[in-house]
Parts: sequence; C-alpha cells; structure tokens
Amino acid sequence: MSVMREMNTDLATMSRTHGGVRALIGASAVLFTAVLGAAADPGMPAIAAMLGLSVLAAWNPHTALPLIAMGYLIVNWIALTPAAFSGWTVLAALSLLMMHTSAALCASVPAPAPLPKPLWQLYATRVLMVAAVTVAVWLLSAVALWADFGGGPVPALVGFLVLALVLAAHYRAMTKRQADSLR
Repeated sequence: MSVMREMNTDLATMSRTHGGVRALIGASAVLFTAVLGAAADPGMPAIAAMLGLSVLAAWNPHTALPLIAMGYLIVNWIALTPAAFSGWTVLAALSLLMMHTSAALCASVPAPAPLPKPLWQLYATRVLMVAAVTVAVWLLSAVALWADFGGGPVPALVGFLVLALVLAAHYRAMTKRQADSLR
C-alpha cells in the first residue's frame, strides 16, 4: 500500500476523538499565528506557510511533520518579534505546548482507535503541570525584568541553580518511585 493511500485510510477511518485532537493541532497553530500577528507583522507568505505546515502536521502527526511545523513557527517568532520577551510570549509558548501535546497524543494510539480515558487523564495532568510552570517562569521573568535587580549575571546564575536543583529533586523522586514500583 502506498504512503498516500495509508494516510487517506487513516483519515477516513479515524475515531472522533482522534479527529478532535488532530483539529487541536491546527487550532493551536492558528492561535500561534494570531499571537505572532499581534506581536509582529509576519506577512502573508509566512502566514500561509505556517498554516500549511500545521495542516500537514495534523494530517500526519506521527511523523516529523509536527516537529518541522513547530520549528518553523519558532523560527518565525524569533526572527519577527522585536523583543524576545513580551506579553505575547506566554501565549505563543502555550499554543506550542498544545500543538506538541496534541501531536504526541495522536501518535500514541492508532487513528481508528478511540483515545482511552486513562491516556486523556495522563496527558491532561502533564499539560496542566507544564502550563503552570510555563506561566510561573514567565511571571518570574516579568518581575525580574520589571524590578531590575542588577548584579550582572548573578541573578540569572542563581535562577539556573535553583532550576537545576528542582529538576534534580524531581528526577530523584521519579526514579525512586519507579524503582519502588518495580519491586
């Protein structure tokens, strides 16, 4: 069977939940494009390319197409926005999180199969945690920019040290829990 025929069969036989999650891939790319349009002027060719790549990513989410689409979106953000940090940055990051999560969710189950409830719960928990951390880091960054602590690179290095310690503690807790479950 040819690749195109396989893809069309996937589209024709996919479950409603799978179709909804694929639609989220496109919706999150549209949101990102709208946020980029509010933060900068991307121009029609860039908008067309962003939306075209998002359609391809939704059409075939279990390949590298979502990665290519997100890479293109990020490159456009970096190239076109006048300031790397703005009020729009957190919305752009959350839309990319939704696009990535939707693609991962689509790739985890065959298209004709409905997405199981435990998988929804697992992904929802992870997305909420990552979104909360994203918003918290963005807020801390906004406060740091507003307060202008001075001190050169010291505040950034202290922030990276705190982040490293939190990640190390999380890693230790997760590996300990996993080791305990294997016993």
